[in-house]
Amino acid sequence: MIDPGRDGTAAAGKRGVRLRVGTLTVHLPSREVGAGEGSLPNRVTPKALAVLEALADRQGEVVARETLLSAAWPDTAPTDDVLTQAITHLRRVFQEQGGSSRYIETIAKTGYRLVVPVEWLHDAPSPAPASRTGEIDAGRPARAHSRRWVWIAAAVAIVAAASGWALLHGHRTTTHPGFAAAAAPWLLLTSSPGFELGPSLSPDASFVAYSATRPDVRGTAIMLQATEHALPRQLTFPPENVSDRLPAWSPDGRDIAYARDVGGDCQIRIVAADGGADRAVASCHSDDLLSFSWAPDGSALVFGSMVGDDGMMGIRLLDLATGRWQGLDYGRGGGDLDHIPRYSPDGRSIVFVRNPQRGDLWRIPVGGGDPERLTRESGEIRGWDWMADGSIVFSRRVGSGTRLFRLAGDGSPAEDLGIVDAQNPDVARGGAMAFERRQSRFSIFRFASGESSGQHGEPPQVLFPSSGRDTQPSLSPDGEQLVFTSDRSGHYALWWAQPDEPDSLRIFEGFNPLADSYPQWSWDSRRVLLAGDTGDGAPPGLHEVDVRTGAVKRLGVPGTVTGAAYAGTDHRLLVVTESEDARPRLALLVHDGGDWLETASIENVSAIRIDRSAPRVMFTRADRMGLWQAGLDLAATSIRQVDSDAPSQWRRQSWASDPDGNAVYIVPRPRCPMSLQRLGADGARGSGSSDRCLDRQRLAHVNGFSAGRDATLVSMATMDGTDIVFMAAPRD
Repeated sequence: MIDPGRDGTAAAGKRGVRLRVGTLTVHLPSREVGAGEGSLPNRVTPKALAVLEALADRQGEVVARETLLSAAWPDTAPTDDVLTQAITHLRRVFQEQGGSSRYIETIAKTGYRLVVPVEWLHDAPSPAPASRTGEIDAGRPARAHSRRWVWIAAAVAIVAAASGWALLHGHRTTTHPGFAAAAAPWLLLTSSPGFELGPSLSPDASFVAYSATRPDVRGTAIMLQATEHALPRQLTFPPENVSDRLPAWSPDGRDIAYARDVGGDCQIRIVAADGGADRAVASCHSDDLLSFSWAPDGSALVFGSMVGDDGMMGIRLLDLATGRWQGLDYGRGGGDLDHIPRYSPDGRSIVFVRNPQRGDLWRIPVGGGDPERLTRESGEIRGWDWMADGSIVFSRRVGSGTRLFRLAGDGSPAEDLGIVDAQNPDVARGGAMAFERRQSRFSIFRFASGESSGQHGEPPQVLFPSSGRDTQPSLSPDGEQLVFTSDRSGHYALWWAQPDEPDSLRIFEGFNPLADSYPQWSWDSRRVLLAGDTGDGAPPGLHEVDVRTGAVKRLGVPGTVTGAAYAGTDHRLLVVTESEDARPRLALLVHDGGDWLETASIENVSAIRIDRSAPRVMFTRADRMGLWQAGLDLAATSIRQVDSDAPSQWRRQSWASDPDGNAVYIVPRPRCPMSLQRLGADGARGSGSSDRCLDRQRLAHVNGFSAGRDATLVSMATMDGTDIVFMAAPRD
């Protein structure tokens, strides 16, 4: 029996360290398959190598499935699908390296046969060359486009057609010339109901690991699947109400790191890719927007900002041999949250997202130092990775969906690839890519006071149903009007209606709201404030919408506005602005017939809501949990913290003020994905058992809701789920 061992090498010293299979050569110690000198190799998995050796030992003969299972999976009881995946993996590698698919023949109901000549080679040439990669350098032009990029552009038409959203969100796209004539090597790997999340490709792109929901089980598990139509294999087995997520494949292809959420705590664990040992290596917290990746040599994990005893920390390394943490010394403000750090392909630098909800990509030297800003997006970035040519692909929210962009690194703006509903891209060494495709639909639901879905009372009422994405419901102070944002017309826009009058619905044409600007009403229920543009070429700014006439007026408020509210009258505004070099701040602006004049301010403010019953302004901060309040004049003596634990900084818009002055917050719970939590006017907050479960099955949109006296209006998913898309590496 062949014993491949942990590193996948066979006990075949007398047979040599290389095996020629047809026109290809397999180097056993490294598990690399190459077509000859000058070619870039492809690595097979340890189990696939064991299967190949078993077939090679009986070349030309039919080898029974049971024999192959015993050879590659000794002392275990594997299912047949693991062998099928190994054969599929070998065929793909042979096809990619040798250009022929006739290497392994399937004998129905029996086994497999290797149909090409094999030869054991005893000389050991120098190791195969490593994959050649580049790196973004903002100071020099990137390499010219190659045909490698044609596949991404070619997938635009196919992915967009599959999703039906290619022309939505009012956003222009650019594609590479000649893409229409190219083949589009993409594959929808998963299509089951529920969520498949966080894809991570093996280094050779033959397998993808991801977390997935399971039927009738709360929580997620890590799944392993060949990157073609094949059945997935469950790799981890968490208990009920526990979620395994964020898989990250090690550089050598042996291990997968992941996070296990248990209640309010979590662990970072590592499991062998072949299903072997599983161990905890670090602790974390479930409230983190957790992110980590591997060091190039596999000796450490690099983490983004985490909750710790000393507050929000920067990028740091976990040495896997010693369990010791090491912080990087680099330029970071006290409130900066640095997310999704990844080493560059050449190992000389680390790129990360700073402040992901209104963030950009930044770069530092691998040993620390001054950070360099790579993008000027100031957008909600949902994942990124290095491409094989050294450029960067990233996902950013646009309107009510997400799109993929490419940053070449030559100083030019990021390029819209036209691939919609895509997030969390992951790229293998050779250029293959996987990403999440989320085609959610959201509607506005009205929950009467004391009512929750699936419990006593009437179910919630859906307002103005559509097949689009209706978000950010904002109820007027008089309770008789509603505005919300939606892409139901084919582009992202602001809509108005009377909640009890289905025929009253209308759109405000010619105005394009910013995706994360929450509409806030004037105190007389006649006007709405929010940021956006009118398509005249001017940059986005603060606008006032008259809901009676539909007139849209740009207010001459300086700075980049992300949110605003009326401070009692039309001539006094509370405005949240941001700049490149400073944290967001809240300013009180007064209009006396001339320019808007600033009279007071509070630093480090993320989102605001007005409590008219006090009156006061309540606000969150981008860099920490909790809720604060201040008087409408922003006097320093009026500032105090209302709650120290909620909202989470990752859910900075998922809260509201009700007419009685209570702050309410929507947060997912293990047994209720949409739980309404009362923070309270005096800062007192009940335990989780006093939360009101709005719905036990569906999720709420995170960008705001409205709490009225008689009802709560929430944007809730009517169709939700994610699938994993795979795009094979292009051929040069």
